Amino acid sequence: MRVLAMGVGLLPICYSREGGNSCSGGDERSLEDLPSFKEWTEIAVRAVGTLLRQSVERIGRVRECALRHLRTMMSNIPRMTYIPAAARVNAAVLAASDAADAGGLTASLEALHCIVVRLLSEPAYTKPLLEGLVASIGGIDNSLAKVASAALLEALAEAPSQCAAHDAGTDASGSGQPPLLKAVTGHLLDIWSRYTKSSRLATPLLRIAVLLITKAPDVAEVRLPRPPPPQAAVTDPECTTDGSSMAPSSRFVDHLVEAVRAETRGCADVARLVDAGSLLCHLVAYGGHCRTSALQGLMVLLISKYPKVRRNAAEQLYLQLLALGTSDPAPATLGTPLEQVAEAACDLLLSSPWDGELEAAKAARDELAALVGVTVPKMKAPAAATGRMAAAAVQDENASYQALLDDFARGY
Repeated sequence: MRVLAMGVGLLPICYSREGGNSCSGGDERSLEDLPSFKEWTEIAVRAVGTLLRQSVERIGRVRECALRHLRTMMSNIPRMTYIPAAARVNAAVLAASDAADAGGLTASLEALHCIVVRLLSEPAYTKPLLEGLVASIGGIDNSLAKVASAALLEALAEAPSQCAAHDAGTDASGSGQPPLLKAVTGHLLDIWSRYTKSSRLATPLLRIAVLLITKAPDVAEVRLPRPPPPQAAVTDPECTTDGSSMAPSSRFVDHLVEAVRAETRGCADVARLVDAGSLLCHLVAYGGHCRTSALQGLMVLLISKYPKVRRNAAEQLYLQLLALGTSDPAPATLGTPLEQVAEAACDLLLSSPWDGELEAAKAARDELAALVGVTVPKMKAPAAATGRMAAAAVQDENASYQALLDDFARGY
């Protein structure tokens, strides 16, 4: 962090718009040989963005150190020339520093809240701040997760008034979607694609997605300027273009459901599978490809080798079916009222021993899949373990003492 702050501090020295002086004293080069002002600005954006991301990360000492370097950096007026939205960044850093200097157990959390609410809507810093929030919201520190979650939701709620310069909170296509919500969902998918199956961020990504789906208004209606996932393009051809133009457009939830299902493939982390099952159940509420794919993913989790995963998926799906409206048709049932399908599905979910023998769970799963009208995904047979690998195989998710400690720390 100190290197980043010092690097930004050297920008006014390394770049001179008037004299064209270079960083090395004896090296005489023309102004054309030097990096442009735009390139220096890009360097400053990356450096400041990295420090902002670390200022909302999960480790308290890292947050405090990043905030201290940000304050030092912003105290030099020449440096601010290269920093986008320097006035807003400086005001947010000063307010966060004042909150941190107040001391107390919640001082660091108040500083995080201040940074997120004031700067998340600034386009240059939305992605790095969101990446830091992923780690904080999905961590095992409950107090940090609550503050970070509240800060993200507050920033999204206040985005229309903060983005008045951007057409009063509507995007360029005129769809009425708040630009910050659209940016957050797009950046979340980009971060997810970079950290797919990451041991550090996979579970936090699932948890921040649950937060957005359940707490952020209109997130399910967000359309992104990108082609739909291949699976959605096949099942729902209408989702490939925006209704007002021929530009590629797709729903956020269609991308999200595929990202969640990718996390479950080959996963042996029980807590991650539980979170993925809960998120898939929330996505069942949205029609089209999202609902069909979510149900297919749940059909796989209902026959997981872990009884806890099977039981959680069944319970969450039961609650979701109870909450669904009665006018939506189930996928691939040719207009059968969901009320009739949901009632029979709920009875089956209640009567089946999901945490019992796996063969009984498979039979109940097959009956449920036929009832809701989805095709059961084909699964690869696991490779047979040999030698010491077979002897060390864990037969139950609670057979490991470390697994019990991890579940307790996460609140399970």
